[in-house]
Amino acid sequence: MELERRFINGVVSAEPHKEAQAENLMRVGGYAALFGKYANIGDWFAEVINDDFFNGASFEECACLFNHDQNHVLGRVRNGTLTLEVDDKGLLYRADLPPSRADVYELIKNGYVYSSSFAFIIDAEEWKVVPAEQLADALPPKDIAALSDEKGRVYVRYLKRARAVYDVSPVTFPAYSQTSTTALRGLDEIKKGNNLSSLYEMKKRFLTALNTI
Repeated sequence: MELERRFINGVVSAEPHKEAQAENLMRVGGYAALFGKYANIGDWFAEVINDDFFNGASFEECACLFNHDQNHVLGRVRNGTLTLEVDDKGLLYRADLPPSRADVYELIKNGYVYSSSFAFIIDAEEWKVVPAEQLADALPPKDIAALSDEKGRVYVRYLKRARAVYDVSPVTFPAYSQTSTTALRGLDEIKKGNNLSSLYEMKKRFLTALNTI
């Protein structure tokens, strides 16, 4: 299975907890994932995370990375510098940064970096074809227009269960263009079931977009 990444805006901050201040810790955190929020994935399909997505998922090897870069480790579950909590909103993370990463702390504290992301491996998903009007309250009109096919339908991927979460990351630029080929294969299958054509051209455009990252 492939590693996938998802991004959300405005959900990481430097946390002024009394405990962190008392221990002179540089603590950052926020939500890496939110339940029930529809997202436009590269104008290909809509996606939403079910509220039991993380039940049973492995977090043992999870790290907090800056911009998903393995050379910039900010915290780790194994040594207790990264804590993860699943609540009714989503996946919440807190990382106590090492002294050498004061630069990242300042970037987050002063609002230069304010988005989050998480990397995961999917274990269960479900695809549905939904009339575009049903998503009127879930997505902006421009996203619905971009996602709708010629019959006014939107393809929706429901993330039902994660196998493992490998990192949570404060990120400079959220970008859903990094959707995996695993998701693309699922889209192909649901479209084949609905007798739609031009899959080759769609895949070519998608892979071209990936190569521009």
